[in-house]
Amino acid sequence: FKEIDKSGLPQKIWGDCLRCPKFPNCDETALIRAL
Repeated sequence: FKEIDKSGLPQKIWGDCLRCPKFPNCDETALIRAL
């Protein structure tokens, strides 16, 4: 896994973020894994 900036995530992922109680003050770390 590699840490990335949240703005680099696909828009499909942001759909889940919109329903999160922490949004928009997210304290999560975005990780990506190359397949």
